[in-house]
Amino acid sequence: ELGWLHPESNGGNLLTGYVTSYLRDGEVKKKTSVETFSSVPAGTSVVSICARNRSGLGAPVELSL
Repeated sequence: ELGWLHPESNGGNLLTGYVTSYLRDGEVKKKTSVETFSSVPAGTSVVSICARNRSGLGAPVELSL
């Protein structure tokens, strides 16, 4: 299970969620998540997490597995 902390700044708008994506077998998959990935699918090599609010998406944080 992967987890993460809230960003240090929200740009003045409340966070509405996160967009998480991962690279699996050369194909990017996206999903919306609250705080964690409950599992990371086999074959996953990179996970990217972006905070979302009404201004849009924040800068992604990438984790190499």
